[in-house]
Amino acid sequence: MHGHLVECIVTNAALLQEESLPFNIQIYFSPTEVKISKKSEDAFECLTEANPQAKITWSRSDHSRLQSTVRVEGATLRFGSMTSDLNGLYRCEASNPYGKKHSYIDVHVTSESCSACWILFGILIIMILFGVAALCYMART
Repeated sequence: MHGHLVECIVTNAALLQEESLPFNIQIYFSPTEVKISKKSEDAFECLTEANPQAKITWSRSDHSRLQSTVRVEGATLRFGSMTSDLNGLYRCEASNPYGKKHSYIDVHVTSESCSACWILFGILIIMILFGVAALCYMART
């Protein structure tokens, strides 16, 4: 219905004929349900419908400042590097002159296992075993 062109027809005894006036319907409303969707591994987007268009604001729920590696690009919250210091509850608020709504997303980054670390750990275990074997051999002789 919003944005549709309608016609208003006016009739009155004082008019010689009907008047027809075009009118474009404008419906204004506050943001509807706010949804947060995952755009990529390091980005989330805040989605809502509103007229006029809603202003999107991202924040941390503990009111701390966003990390320097976190960028807000319009409705998108983008993490520069996924580290555990980004863990926390983030809030997306959509607002316009008719109201506001918000939604939350809990970000939890776990550190990935380091394959090089596991290789070094394996080499260390082998070296310890060789050391123990050498000590046992030397103790027998």
